[in-house]
Amino acid sequence: MKIQVKKRLGALAVVVALTGAFATQAMAERSELATDQQGYERVNGNQMECEPHDICTTINTGNLCTVDLDPANAQIFGLDEAQRCTVVLYRPNQ
Repeated sequence: MKIQVKKRLGALAVVVALTGAFATQAMAERSELATDQQGYERVNGNQMECEPHDICTTINTGNLCTVDLDPANAQIFGLDEAQRCTVVLYRPNQ
């Protein structure tokens, strides 16, 4: 009886390790996706009126997010808790 339990413990340890590895990988992938946000262009410079545009990121890539991801175009912002266009967004790395 004790021998059977010892044999099964090794297999159980492998299963637990694999489960933990896959769970950790899935969490890392979800956290990367959580950084992407819908970007909004301010209408007439007004923080309260915004039009949806490109998907941008909250991670500072060194380049601000702009309409059509063209640096010559207007800057795009994310929405804050009050639904105003105030959150600075960055152009995603491609």
